[in-house]
Amino acid sequence: EKTPGITALFCAWLHKALTANVPLNHHDKSRIAWDTLAGFLILHDVIMIPIQLAWDLDPDVPVVASMLAFWILDMLLSFNTSIHHNGEMLTTRFAVCTRYLAGRFWFDLVLICLDLLILFQPDDVKQVSILRGMRGIRGFRILRATRLAQAQEAIEEFFMENGAEQVLLLIAVSQTLGSVFLIAHFLSCGWYFLGQNQDGVSWLVRLEGED
Repeated sequence: EKTPGITALFCAWLHKALTANVPLNHHDKSRIAWDTLAGFLILHDVIMIPIQLAWDLDPDVPVVASMLAFWILDMLLSFNTSIHHNGEMLTTRFAVCTRYLAGRFWFDLVLICLDLLILFQPDDVKQVSILRGMRGIRGFRILRATRLAQAQEAIEEFFMENGAEQVLLLIAVSQTLGSVFLIAHFLSCGWYFLGQNQDGVSWLVRLEGED
């Protein structure tokens, strides 16, 4: 008998998660794996978006399209995942949907629309105001980093329930080192962006003159 591939297993899990009568437990291993993947995708955006803005680089269309598909699926899963609210676990589909619609839904929807604008922007845009507007739209996508807190909370609760204190310590250390790196990354990209867009003689022009 042929063993199902990864794609088939993923599609089967996704179908089960989206069509189950009871919302998926947010501590389910498959959901934790999904949140972990979401965290890595957010880190990709947090690192790459400042670089793209500073160096005025166009985003990679296949990457944007793939991440757009992921975040659309993530929105659908959010309608089908139990959540904590005021110390209570919401496990009914109506309660989960109501809470999501009253919370992150509209924020997630706006970011999806921004992804669509970036994905389908015309290639022959020449007006400076439109170009700056599209650059600003790309910058707003970094707000998806707020999703990291939700993913981190679910992951930490999962390992805490399973008595994996060493993993929690590793997460805490990684978070501290990652925060230092990201602050340095933002400052570096911001400083280069200012040098690129400053009127007159910027530090980049002086640096090129010294060379």
